[in-house]
Amino acid sequence: NIISYCNGADPDSGVRRMYVSDNIGSVPFSNAAAYRNPEVDRLFASAAETDNYAERTRQYVAVQQIIAQDLPYWWLVETAVNAAWRSRFQGFQPWSGQVAERTWMRP
Repeated sequence: NIISYCNGADPDSGVRRMYVSDNIGSVPFSNAAAYRNPEVDRLFASAAETDNYAERTRQYVAVQQIIAQDLPYWWLVETAVNAAWRSRFQGFQPWSGQVAERTWMRP
């Protein structure tokens, strides 16, 4: 499979959908590899429930280590993200998952 999952800045809204077992499916942006690991499911759920940055980081690092060992996907390519807009537009955050929500235009 060659695809870009457009993960965004927060693993809960981008990466999670590719690895949690309750998102197994054959539709775009799902766990198409049918990957199942109860510890990965638990860590993603726990990270989503805390607002403690250090704790979330610890949990996502643990997820990353498990996934790197299990290797449910073999990534061949990564899509480069290019963004452009007129200089009158301000506030674009293409890395945030909220590209235009805080955008405004200078007079």
